Amino acid sequence: MLNFSNEVNVSTCEYFPLFGISLPRKHNPVIVSPIRNSKISVNVELMRDEGLELIDAGEALERYLFSFYRFVRDELNFNYGFRVVVGGPPTYKGFTYVAVTNAMARILAGRLTDEVYGFLNVVDSRLGVPECVTALRLYDRVVGAYIWRYGDEAVKIEGLEASVKSVSSVTKAMYRNSIVGNEQVSNVLTHLIGQATIEVFKSLISRDVEMLHDYINLLNKVWESIYVLDEQYLRSYSSGNTYLYVRDFDEVLILEIELRL
Repeated sequence: MLNFSNEVNVSTCEYFPLFGISLPRKHNPVIVSPIRNSKISVNVELMRDEGLELIDAGEALERYLFSFYRFVRDELNFNYGFRVVVGGPPTYKGFTYVAVTNAMARILAGRLTDEVYGFLNVVDSRLGVPECVTALRLYDRVVGAYIWRYGDEAVKIEGLEASVKSVSSVTKAMYRNSIVGNEQVSNVLTHLIGQATIEVFKSLISRDVEMLHDYINLLNKVWESIYVLDEQYLRSYSSGNTYLYVRDFDEVLILEIELRL
C-alpha cells in the first residue's frame, strides 16, 4: 500500500449522513449529502519522524485520529508521522475524521482505490467508528449526495442540496439498552430503519416532498425511541421545522435543515 507523496490539502463543504440510523453489529443504508453552507479545510503533511501532530482538531476528534494513526502504523509497519492542521471548528467531527484519514491514506497509497477504501472501512470497524461516519468515505469519489451500505456500491442522488440552519447536541451517544439490547427487537428495528431509509431514497429520486416528510417523521420517531434525548430540544424543534438527528462520534446532533430537491 505504501507509495508516499508528501502533502494533501482538502477544502470542501462538509458531508453529513442525513438519513439512516446505525445500530450495533448491524448494516443498514445511509444517505449522505453535502452541506452547502458548512465548509472545512484540512492540511495533512508527511513527517520524517514517527508521531501525530494535531493542530486545532479538538479533544474528541484527536482521540479517534490517534487511534487511527496507531492502528495503520502498526498494520502497515511504517515509522513516519503526520502533521495535521484543521482550519476552523468542524460542525460534524465525523466528516473531519474522514477528510483527514482519507488524506493520510492518499499520502501513503498515492490514490484511493477500491482496495484502499476497503482497508479504511476495516480500520473504522476495528476502532468502533460509527458506520454512519464510515459512509462518508466516498465523498470525494462520488462528489454529491449518495446512498451507501457496507459492502455495496454507492448510488449517486442527483439534484439533492442541503443547508443547515442550526445544530445542537442533544445527548451522549447512548442507546436505550432495553430496546437495542433486545436481539429480537433490534432485528425488527434494523429492518424498519433500512426500509425507511430506502423509502427516503425513493422519495428523493422521485421528488416526492410529502413522502419524504412522512419518512423523515418516521425516522425521527425511531431516533427518539432508541436514544434518551433532551426534551428541551425536542420541544423547540418540533414546532413546524424540518429537523433531523445525526449521530456523531460520541453524541447525537439535532439539525434544523433546508432540503432542495
